[in-house]
Amino acid sequence: TIYEKAFEWRFEFPEVLDKNGNFEGFDIVMGNPPYIQLRELSTGKYYDENNKFYEIAKGNRMNLFQLFMPLAFDIVKKNCFVSLIVQNSFLQEVTCNNIRKHIFDNYQIMQIDSFPERDNVHKRVFENAKVSVCIVSCKKIKKEEHNFNFKIWEERQLLNHSHIKYSKNEIINNYNYKIPLFNVNLKKIYNKILFSIKNKELINLDVFSGEINMTIHKKYFNKNKKNNLLIKGAQVLRYHISNKPSQGIVNYINLNQLKKKYNIKGRLEHHKNKRIVMQRITGVDSKIRLIMTYIDKNIFCANSVNYIIESPNYSLKYILAILNSKMFNFYFKMFSTNTNITISEIKNLPIINFKKNYKFIFYIDEILKLKEKNPKFDTSKLEKEIDILVYKLYNLTKEEIKIIENETI
Repeated sequence: TIYEKAFEWRFEFPEVLDKNGNFEGFDIVMGNPPYIQLRELSTGKYYDENNKFYEIAKGNRMNLFQLFMPLAFDIVKKNCFVSLIVQNSFLQEVTCNNIRKHIFDNYQIMQIDSFPERDNVHKRVFENAKVSVCIVSCKKIKKEEHNFNFKIWEERQLLNHSHIKYSKNEIINNYNYKIPLFNVNLKKIYNKILFSIKNKELINLDVFSGEINMTIHKKYFNKNKKNNLLIKGAQVLRYHISNKPSQGIVNYINLNQLKKKYNIKGRLEHHKNKRIVMQRITGVDSKIRLIMTYIDKNIFCANSVNYIIESPNYSLKYILAILNSKMFNFYFKMFSTNTNITISEIKNLPIINFKKNYKFIFYIDEILKLKEKNPKFDTSKLEKEIDILVYKLYNLTKEEIKIIENETI
């Protein structure tokens, strides 16, 4: 059973009890809690939604490690220490909003060490686990304001790292309880971008996950080109759709059969729109995280992609130019700790509503035309022109541009 290795604290650790046998707490709690999404567990088997830690830790796609964090603070003495190895998602992801806020509001963070490396087995903290982790070290004391060290390590051997200091109020007020993967230079650029969008109208994008479920709707897939094309993540490349994807095959979907089984409304109506489609899963360490292109009407999207539908409030081709630019790829990477590119992350990107966007659209039209004729055509010069327009739009200096270019090459 799951209780095989359980033990009674009063016998194993009598020193944590007072003379009357009451629990006083540990001097330090260290641990590496399990990383499992609760939706992958049988409800009630390993956790109880009624327990006192659930409300503190809960979040969308909640992970089991989030329950262990408030537990650790509950069993440690006041003014003593907690140090836990948890997923890097703790730093920024929406699912960890509650637990992150609880810790910042109630305890003192001493230091956070992040290990984003996932792909190189010899650099990972855990060789057999392809997951980014961080070590969160705290003191059980409430401080209205304090500073903490944030280190981003390139490998588990602790040889190379970037280092920055944050303040509690800075994290709360400037970053809404998120801990960005900054170094000093990146922080300066981020603050410059914030300054450049001040008093500017920003665009609210209509972003969705693909309307066709790869599992539920699979029986409607076929190879008949007379049916509607189905776009999957592996087919989406920069400025074109591949008919020879790196994974899987090209599928089509029978709309009439689908209509008989499912009520075609809401997201299933979005195939009637022109859209931007993007890969929903890209490597955390990849130089390019935002990979997208433009598709015409009557094409379906699988749930391995996200998409943006056309709107009278913005030009899709302007949005495509902005989001495929080096600056926005750079910006996105500063705030993403997961392979999943979420809808909320895309919606929160600070896109200035630039009315005189005809130059952006001109370059996008040229790129799409060339890629349609020959997907391998080198459009880097045209893409460079878009990058220059974006840098100018956000008032970046030559020095700041150089940092971005070096980060994204």
